[in-house]
Amino acid sequence: MLEQIDSRRSISQILSHAIFAQSEPEQRSKFARAVCERMWRSGHLLFGRATQKLAG
Repeated sequence: MLEQIDSRRSISQILSHAIFAQSEPEQRSKFARAVCERMWRSGHLLFGRATQKLAG
């Protein structure tokens, strides 16, 4: 999973990669949550809000 993280793709997009396709969707979700939680707790993962362009 770490090799797929590039700050452009969503977690959903990463989990749709062929590497993870062999697992059941529920297992992929559990795995992603566990990895992201560990990375966040270690200070390696930051979350931010997506910006929206306001209609002018």
